[in-house]
Amino acid sequence: MTKKLCLLIALFFGLFWERAFASVVLLPEEKVIASVLVSEDVYLSPGAVTVIRPDDYKGEINSLGELLSRAPGVTIVSGMGGVESAMIRGSHQSTVAVYVDGIAMNTTNDRMYYQHLGSVPYAQIERVEVYRGFVPARFGHQAMGGVINIVTKMPTEKETTVQLGGGSFGRFRADVSQSVPIGDGMLFGSVGWESYGGGFDYINKNNPPDYKATRAEEDLKNFNLMLKWYDEHWRFRFNWQNKKYDYPMSAKTYPEPGSSYVLPWYDWTIWEASVGRTQKTGALTWGWDISYRDQSNEFDGDSVGWGKSEFLNKRTTVALRGEMPAGERHLISAVAEYAHEKWEYTGSPGAKFEEFNLNFQNEIILNMAGTFLAVPSLRYNNIDGDGRFTWQLAFLKELPARGLTLKTAYGTYSRLPSPYEKYGDGVWTLPNPDLKPETGEQFDLGLTWRGAVDFLGGANVDVSLTGYLRNSKNLIGYFDYPDYTGQYRNLHKATVKGLEIMTALDWERWNFFLSAGYTDSENKSDDPTLYGRRRDWLPYWDLTARLTRKFDRGSVFVEYQYTGDYYYANYEFGEYSYLMEASNVFSAGIKYDFDSTTSLMAGVKDIFNETSGLRVYDTTNPGWWGTPDYPRAGRTFYLMFNMTF
Repeated sequence: MTKKLCLLIALFFGLFWERAFASVVLLPEEKVIASVLVSEDVYLSPGAVTVIRPDDYKGEINSLGELLSRAPGVTIVSGMGGVESAMIRGSHQSTVAVYVDGIAMNTTNDRMYYQHLGSVPYAQIERVEVYRGFVPARFGHQAMGGVINIVTKMPTEKETTVQLGGGSFGRFRADVSQSVPIGDGMLFGSVGWESYGGGFDYINKNNPPDYKATRAEEDLKNFNLMLKWYDEHWRFRFNWQNKKYDYPMSAKTYPEPGSSYVLPWYDWTIWEASVGRTQKTGALTWGWDISYRDQSNEFDGDSVGWGKSEFLNKRTTVALRGEMPAGERHLISAVAEYAHEKWEYTGSPGAKFEEFNLNFQNEIILNMAGTFLAVPSLRYNNIDGDGRFTWQLAFLKELPARGLTLKTAYGTYSRLPSPYEKYGDGVWTLPNPDLKPETGEQFDLGLTWRGAVDFLGGANVDVSLTGYLRNSKNLIGYFDYPDYTGQYRNLHKATVKGLEIMTALDWERWNFFLSAGYTDSENKSDDPTLYGRRRDWLPYWDLTARLTRKFDRGSVFVEYQYTGDYYYANYEFGEYSYLMEASNVFSAGIKYDFDSTTSLMAGVKDIFNETSGLRVYDTTNPGWWGTPDYPRAGRTFYLMFNMTF
């Protein structure tokens, strides 16, 4: 271990490379400094990264989770009220950090599945960057599972955009935004409203005899407001969100037809404000951000005997960032981040605690042509007085074959348990102050190629292939007790290995896109009843294929999504397990452009109504199958109107 640490420190400060290439004549800076080439996805990180642009799907009724599911290695777990969370390469949701415009959205005390993917109006997202494996130093959190960075739009001229649409099962969405120049900068504001009934009929096969049931409406209402002003140096941002919804009962406990009941309900409000500045002093580019976040969640389950609870959270974060060339071959980056957080739960005295993150990174040019980079990174994370060091090392090499880039990365990771996991909520979650940090290591190797292919009709091709291996131990999971309480425990070790494939072919009139991921997960727990089992919520294969035909006045597309079977319901913890069968979903849509500013989009998801009839199998009761706990609606129609002026 000592030798590895010494080698890492030597590489970081470039003690070897500075002398070896002291007389090298470099290419222009934009050709060799990876962090500057943000226009090219391949250069956003020396590790695996995928960029998704919502405008490529403009006019479709999508959630951010549906968009993210198109990235290889990403698994979306959907909950009630449109709550979605992302798993990357088999990681737990709690190990994935979510940023908006570089500001961390996760609070340390969010429950494990709250990542706030819906906290920004969907129509105002410029792009979403998904970092898998190597995490660049500009993201302060210890993100063992990866990072999702949501970048909102920053118009440079006066513009108004309106989107109105709706669909099956009472869905309605409206987004309005406007940008106007004020002073030396731009003021950008947006308002988003979404509502969804969610009620539909289905056959309940959990309580013999089978009967036709109606899933009660979730009655989702989601309102977003965002304001920001920015110029060359300053940025101010304010965001407010309120989400309300009823919590449908599980199909296993659903009342018989004709009975009356009142659903539990949930009310969730978040507001946050941030101010930041970036400037250049000599060769040093540096900046700072101050952000404040206030979150309140209220739950009322008295109608079904679940009780009431309220959660309050306040978090203040201060971050300092700097980037500076060192000689002609090094670009040193550093981020220091401090956060103070206070939280309260019903029945709990609450707590105050501090978090501190410190990251260093060096981008080193290794060859005369400037096409070979080494990127070592060192991180320190401290929560509530408990600190851990981790490190990463990545290489990026442009190969002699034009358009071919090789990436490889290896690193260690950790996640300190949150105070919520250690101390509980005073209601259902019991304290466990002895929780250990999750730790792990990951290796990945990827190859990307971009160019034109004559035998494919001159198509512009973008293809990437990445393989990875992740080992983790002391993974934190929720353990249920018979009295409906539970506790977070260090339950097991695991190995996850996989393959990620992305390819896009673009012709003048046609476009084809394919994203596929293979995930092989294995529990390595010392408990022989768990050893060798596949982890929850992870299918072996998931795939998205999309074919688009463009016309002078619009386009038409067909899409196919495959999700392999997966286990859920505490399978890892040795209690009971259910296997959700694989699904094959076909969708299609058409867009008509009235002119360059106005369009109308119509489509249908799940054309063959595949998901409404999905079965779940009880592996402890051979031959039994039934309806999933929370059935899906199936075939869905939608219509969306877009106007920009």
